[in-house]
Amino acid sequence: MKKILLSAIAVTLGLTSISSFAKDGTVVFNGTITQSGCVVSNATSGTITVAMGNYSSSALAKSGQKAGPTPFEIDLTKCQAGSVKIRFDGTPVSGNNTLLALTSSTATPAPENDPAKSVGIEITDLASNGIYKIGQTSGITGQALDSTGALNIKLAARYVAWADGNPSGAANSTSDFSIEYQ
Repeated sequence: MKKILLSAIAVTLGLTSISSFAKDGTVVFNGTITQSGCVVSNATSGTITVAMGNYSSSALAKSGQKAGPTPFEIDLTKCQAGSVKIRFDGTPVSGNNTLLALTSSTATPAPENDPAKSVGIEITDLASNGIYKIGQTSGITGQALDSTGALNIKLAARYVAWADGNPSGAANSTSDFSIEYQ
């Protein structure tokens, strides 16, 4: 009797597994890999450092407050003809993919004032004033390369308070970027 019951359970589980692999649709992946990509000419060992500056805690104490923008550029050379878009990756603020999360600082004198708990970084395109979404291909119009295959992408970064707080301490973050060729 036990053998029959175990066999029936095994068959039932086997049939249940099969039905979970039913085909509901197809995903087709299309893309192009370029022969040679652009060169980021203003990066040191692939890194562009943006000095965000120092701001008063009171300037970012209330949700929605923004610190002044800090301009920076991504200079591209040796690109193929066409236009490009930029994608910024990193950790977004939970529930707000337009803000890059700050790295939590264990060196903050008062942990409850860690800027990562209430402030993020917003990256904007100065040509269009568009805001980049972290981890997504930009909806910002691609920028055309000049006849030599060069482009100077003018951007700005600013601190934005996403929650009320009393931020004090290091306010750093890191974002990888990718160039999408069009």
